[in-house]
Amino acid sequence: MVKRFTLYFLPTFATSHPGGLFRQCQRCDSAFVYDPDADRQSRQSLMHLLAAAMAHVIHADGRVLRQEIEAAYRTVCRLMNLNSEVEMEAAFSILTNTVQTPGDFEQVLEELRGLEFEAESNELIVHALMAVACADDELHERELELIRRVTIELGIRDPWWPQTVA
Repeated sequence: MVKRFTLYFLPTFATSHPGGLFRQCQRCDSAFVYDPDADRQSRQSLMHLLAAAMAHVIHADGRVLRQEIEAAYRTVCRLMNLNSEVEMEAAFSILTNTVQTPGDFEQVLEELRGLEFEAESNELIVHALMAVACADDELHERELELIRRVTIELGIRDPWWPQTVA
């Protein structure tokens, strides 16, 4: 009797790219290499920028109210899709520290100028600032002016804006 054996060919496929993970855009279906560390850093920078813009809106009427800080916190958590306790605590810490020392509004505008978001994201930022401004049931003229400046920096040219300001 001759001894025989069976040899199987099992193809293998790479499931990731040496440069990182692949992600696919849900809008345009294009694929790109996804770097989780860069994404985390980008999200952190955006959170700081949002907190800084919100801090200026909170300070604009000369009062810092608990309702405004709570509205800013809820808005940041919602916009940034924060789900874990750690992320939410970090957001609260960033927000409260930024409200205590809001920094230079011109610097915030400069950073906003450098962002490249889609129009929907820009509008969400403006809506978030409006939610913070209205949290105390008053829309102060100075709050509205800061939001108008952010709107201009984000390139939003909406027909409702001049009617609201006037």
